[in-house]
Amino acid sequence: MLRAGSILITYRLDCPPEDIATRPAVATKIADHDLKFLTYQGPVNQGRGTVQLADKGTYRIIEQHPTFTIFEFSGNILRGRYKLTAVNDDQYKFECEK
Repeated sequence: MLRAGSILITYRLDCPPEDIATRPAVATKIADHDLKFLTYQGPVNQGRGTVQLADKGTYRIIEQHPTFTIFEFSGNILRGRYKLTAVNDDQYKFECEK
């Protein structure tokens, strides 16, 4: 989840954040969430699984284009520059910029 004003832009990752430093992840865009979900951990509606806090920190956008965005993260796990590249309508490749 990335805070953007009064909403959380939300992605589902196919691996834990600590793995992204060594291999790209698939990030699937899901519905934006209210700010109250920023710290929520627990069951997901309709028994679809659970949500667990994976990392915490800040970010800033370094560069933004129609097909990709480069972020700088200052989190406990994600630190440094990462690139989010559009693959199709709701899927992205999320990788560490080395």
